[in-house]
Amino acid sequence: MLEKLDDVPWSDLHHAYGPADDVPAQLRALRSDDADVRKKSLWSLFGTIFHQGTRYEASSHAVPFLLELAAAPATPSRESVIELLVALAIGSDESYLPGGFPLAELQSAATGGAALLRDGGPLASLPEADQDRLQARIELNAYEAVAAGVPLFVPLLKDPDPAVRRMAAYALGWFPAPSPHFSSSGPDVPIAPPLPLNPAAPLPANPDTAAPLSPSPETSTDALPSASPAAHTAAPPPPSPAAHAPASPSPNPEVHAAPPSDRPDVHAAPPSLSPEVPIAGAASPSSVALAEALADEDASVAATAALSLGLLGETAGSVLAEAAIASALGDPREVVRGGAAIALAKAHGRAAPRRVVDELLSWAAGGQATEVPYLDGDLAGYAARSLALVLPDESDEALDALLGRLPTVSGAEALPVVGEALRRVFPGGPIVSGTPFDALTERQKRVVRALAGSPSTWLFLERAYGNFAWLIGSYGLPSDEEAMRAYAT
Repeated sequence: MLEKLDDVPWSDLHHAYGPADDVPAQLRALRSDDADVRKKSLWSLFGTIFHQGTRYEASSHAVPFLLELAAAPATPSRESVIELLVALAIGSDESYLPGGFPLAELQSAATGGAALLRDGGPLASLPEADQDRLQARIELNAYEAVAAGVPLFVPLLKDPDPAVRRMAAYALGWFPAPSPHFSSSGPDVPIAPPLPLNPAAPLPANPDTAAPLSPSPETSTDALPSASPAAHTAAPPPPSPAAHAPASPSPNPEVHAAPPSDRPDVHAAPPSLSPEVPIAGAASPSSVALAEALADEDASVAATAALSLGLLGETAGSVLAEAAIASALGDPREVVRGGAAIALAKAHGRAAPRRVVDELLSWAAGGQATEVPYLDGDLAGYAARSLALVLPDESDEALDALLGRLPTVSGAEALPVVGEALRRVFPGGPIVSGTPFDALTERQKRVVRALAGSPSTWLFLERAYGNFAWLIGSYGLPSDEEAMRAYAT
């Protein structure tokens, strides 16, 4: 276990606080029998190779060893290791829901970054455009390194530990199936090929609802419409501080680019998918395994599998996955139905059947906390964001559901609810500074009054919540609760 860990020249690589020579000890500590030691090590890794969401040169080099740890049944708390792997791959998931990870954008932004990374030198010495390319390449290296672990995550869906199964299902949602033939952007080490597709894989029992039905646009039945190009157009998620902020700069000017080395592999990305090779969705081992996981006895595992199928786009492109999701929408477990509805909203958009819309509205209006990893278990918030996919901005029933829940949420749970409400009533973005309350539309006034009358919604742990104030202020509205009350009177 971890035999090659010391072969990596960690002192020539950098993380948030300088040379990464402390990373090997932290990785080894994840195998400790002492829970406190493991917790401290994981906290340290989140703070160094994933500092406030920023990835560093050392980040991608740590990934193969994290994958090795996740694959070993003797590793304690493997779900936490997988959680760190997903974070290294994508950052914060709230930035990408309900639309999915913009891999093509990252690949484009990383163009030219590999050469900059090989050249080394202080980040601060580069022009801003080159800094952006370099950072994008570092993030793409991390994403690709974790993507190489997809063949590992698939069998983990059968792990005896439901926490491991749940996080494996979550991880698979961010990696569409790779092309069967591709070149490596790092050393010539092939990634394990996809597992053979098993078309006879069992699906959740319920033959009466498993098969997708023909479209029926004029009716509000439970039939699942067939996919159309328009059905896949995802509305943008509500604004959030993480969604629009660029990667934070490193506190160390030499964090991202280490000095030149006479060892040629120091700056090379670990074995990974080539950015020039598209990662295209198709009937894949991941979708087969996730479809089977919809029948998992643990409801949170099944719901996570449904959400991941939706993010992968498999619910619209795979008969296998669509049949499984159709069945899951009738699951007696509420959280599984919620996950299936979000997946079908992603797949079919405004063409989604009424049953999907009703399930989303029910969750957005007051769903409970869950163990689903997406949005830290806030499935209700995920449903609130997904309303943008199925209902037009002028929909009163969507706004009613959001404003009904608004007084009951606070902290991070308030962001998707309030964000979606603001997005709907301020479609043009922020209002002009000095706009009087009486100049607002009636729907805008409803939201402002709800915010003014819900003081607890502005708080996190009984204190003013900066991210929430940022969200409100981004629409040109008063960014503290007292000022909002005065504005609304």
